[in-house]
Amino acid sequence: MDTLTTAAPATADSSPRHWRLREDCEKYYVLILGTPAPSVAAKARAWLWHFELPCIAVYRLGQLAQVLRERSRVAGALAFAVFLVLQLLFRLLFHLEISHRCRIGPGFHLGHPYGIIIGPTEIGANCNVTHHVTIGMGLTDRTRGVPVIGNDVWIGPGAILTGAIHVGDGATIAAGAVVSRDVPARTLVVGNPARVVLTGYDNAPLLGYRLPDGIDAA
Repeated sequence: MDTLTTAAPATADSSPRHWRLREDCEKYYVLILGTPAPSVAAKARAWLWHFELPCIAVYRLGQLAQVLRERSRVAGALAFAVFLVLQLLFRLLFHLEISHRCRIGPGFHLGHPYGIIIGPTEIGANCNVTHHVTIGMGLTDRTRGVPVIGNDVWIGPGAILTGAIHVGDGATIAAGAVVSRDVPARTLVVGNPARVVLTGYDNAPLLGYRLPDGIDAA
């Protein structure tokens, strides 16, 4: 079994803001409804009875508000005010908070959106985050900073990722893992503290979705 390594300080300010919902919706529809293009009635039922997409939509609204702010202070401020109200509502209802400073790529999926805290981190494209996950800032001098998470990463229930770490593309964080050091690409990590138990691990069945060709995963 491999041990994880300590990372250099990480930031979440370099990646673009993704505010469109198209890829998030397609992924959700595939995982929940079995098709990327369900009927209008099926879409309506999904939005009413499953709360994953509304939660992601509120986060994307926060990103849109910041994009609008660069073009119009008034439009950006109004959109951001709506975002803050909705974010507070979802925090009260689901104990879920995704920082507007977090950068998340397209094809994002929340599995059971309860008790999730995501700080001002960076998450790549086509990632899955499940319930009771915390992704946040390290507080000691050695760990100060936020995680940077690659593409196609699956994070299991109750996992905690903290500090200036990097999680490689295709990595899988098992349920309950506590991660405070770098995770190599395409590995499975488990435990507290987290350790690598499998390399070359294929998490495609867990992700259940592949972004369409040509989608910018930056």
